[in-house]
Amino acid sequence: MGTYTYYHGTPDNPLTTTQQIRNLRTAMLMDCDRCVATDSPLTDSKKAEFVTYRQALRDLPSTYTDSDNFDDVVFPTEPTL
Repeated sequence: MGTYTYYHGTPDNPLTTTQQIRNLRTAMLMDCDRCVATDSPLTDSKKAEFVTYRQALRDLPSTYTDSDNFDDVVFPTEPTL
């Protein structure tokens, strides 16, 4: 539902924690794009759950810094369908 950026690391220049967060977040956003589309068969209340979830995903990178360990990052839980 938008333009997504994917970061690539190399052995000499590995991904930062923020880039790893953004890569996984991008995949998670893309996975639920269909849930908030105008032609989605979901109820309005279920769509609202996904809107809230997607906003939490978008806000996630501002919660962590590159000095944080990626394994400690807590991603929001996707609503059930």
